[in-house]
Amino acid sequence: MQRRKCSLTMALGLVVLLLCTSGVLAQEPCADVQPESCVTCHSGAGEKNHQAIYDQYSDTSSLELTVDSVTSVDNGAGAFDATMTVTIMKDGAPYIDKDGLPSLDQKRFYAVTYDSATRQYDNSKSFSNPVALGNGQYAVTAKGIAYDLNSSNGIAYAYVGDGALDTEGMTLYTDVSNAGLAFGDVTAYESAATVSGCEKCHGAPYMKHGYRAAAVDGLPDFAACKTCHYDTRNGGHRDWQILVDDPARYAEIHAGAAQTDAEKAQYAYKASVMNDTHMSHAMEFPYPQSMSNCATCHEGKLDMILTDANFKIATCKSCHPVTGPAEGTDSLRAPALTAIIPADMHEGMDLDTEDCQACHSAEADFGPVFSAIHTGYDTEIYADAAGTKYSEVFTTSIDTASLDGNILTFSFSAAKNADITALNAADIVPTVMVGLYGHDTKDFIVAAHGRDADRNRLLEYTAGAEHPRFTTVSAQDGSWEITADLSMWADKIAEGAIKRAEICVMPALKDAEGTTVALNAPSRTFDLAANAFDDGFY
Repeated sequence: MQRRKCSLTMALGLVVLLLCTSGVLAQEPCADVQPESCVTCHSGAGEKNHQAIYDQYSDTSSLELTVDSVTSVDNGAGAFDATMTVTIMKDGAPYIDKDGLPSLDQKRFYAVTYDSATRQYDNSKSFSNPVALGNGQYAVTAKGIAYDLNSSNGIAYAYVGDGALDTEGMTLYTDVSNAGLAFGDVTAYESAATVSGCEKCHGAPYMKHGYRAAAVDGLPDFAACKTCHYDTRNGGHRDWQILVDDPARYAEIHAGAAQTDAEKAQYAYKASVMNDTHMSHAMEFPYPQSMSNCATCHEGKLDMILTDANFKIATCKSCHPVTGPAEGTDSLRAPALTAIIPADMHEGMDLDTEDCQACHSAEADFGPVFSAIHTGYDTEIYADAAGTKYSEVFTTSIDTASLDGNILTFSFSAAKNADITALNAADIVPTVMVGLYGHDTKDFIVAAHGRDADRNRLLEYTAGAEHPRFTTVSAQDGSWEITADLSMWADKIAEGAIKRAEICVMPALKDAEGTTVALNAPSRTFDLAANAFDDGFY
């Protein structure tokens, strides 16, 4: 398979901005340089620069892997011995290693069974002891398995990696290949999550740990993940829950204190894909948006997750801490169950054993069903339960701008495009920012958010407020006209050091609970000399 375009959690990036002013590059005209190329300022970096390193793990892998077959035989002792055969190619030719793959940096081989009735994966087995069969084919074995793979439903999964790179944060490889083989009815398995959801933050194609793919040729999406995160495996990250319930205790544990038997029992969980993914994003670190925004990872599949069958404590505890600190969880984490479950109706219940569906189901018609509690859409981002974003309902545009002397006048307006919320465009409180570009570059010589000697923001202003350089000329029914006095930088504008301004509007709109909803912030580039918008500049 083609290896990942970007495997780092945050993609490497470097933009070098060259200011072509007098005295700079006197021996070379500015037209000949590449302002956004690393080699402009780092000509001696050669193959050691960021781009060269990036190129090593963003190209197509020279390794190709296929899983050919999985067989198992009765060993006569009440168990089965299994063999998996794989073929490895390198640069289009059979990969030959006379010692049985020891030279590969990464090589893992697994099989796991699947129960279509429960949609659960179980009995994961790791294969080892590779033996070369010739022509790039290898056999790996697993002995003493309690079941016959040939009469089971499940998958075989393998990955190989080679050429470790010197990178920070995780181990990456120049060559990675993943492959799988599905047998039985596992081919009908469909994950409730989407790989594209992972790729929104982690790069594409998504590779867990830098070399294990979520989408593997020959397997349903995320099935490969189930070889490690199978549904009956005991979880090992109880500290994630402790972190949210008792941060001070978490600090003690990470300083060397052992978890008590009571803590091990209280925070026990299964290391399924759901649990480890939810807990790491909801507890290990504060997720950058509400975990109730299920659509991020389950887009188009909310009907698979917001069902009565999923209304059980294991689902709730995958995102919510049970007790939480006395002062409550922070705003970026899910609230504790004890804070949101009505105590008078649940008093005396052991939620770990209680059948929530006895009350919370369409059949019971007593408590609210799962989809009524969670729509799958963050109410700060979405205006309704159908997935309509506030940024689609309300749009803001920068309409006009002109410069007269040192006074920049600009107007902007907001429109309501659908009548699905009681909020109105006239209720928007906008903040404007004007950044001044320097020397024909995309670098601000005057940053709007900076401050002057009196601690006022240089060119950032909330409409209607007092500011030494801004005035609200008019504000009515979702339309505004504002002036910005650029006199402080008149000399730089006159000499041409400042030629353009970036005008940005950040519209703020609050719902009935006082929560600011998510709207887009438009910006336009204005050419001060031409006295006109330059929409093609940035």
